[in-house]
Amino acid sequence: MIESLQLPFVLGTVAVLMVMRVPVGIALLLSGAMGFAFIRGTTITFDTIGGVYLISDRATR
Repeated sequence: MIESLQLPFVLGTVAVLMVMRVPVGIALLLSGAMGFAFIRGTTITFDTIGGVYLISDRATR
């Protein structure tokens, strides 16, 4: 009986996770890029979001 009452909650949680999979992934990607930029002192670019750091003009001065 208890297990049958938990089924809607499990299905609801799975549905929310499936719908939120892309926004959560984007948020994690951007937060990682922001943390990387905060440590390195550079701006967020597509290179930092992609995980590739190219030496910027600011770093070479």
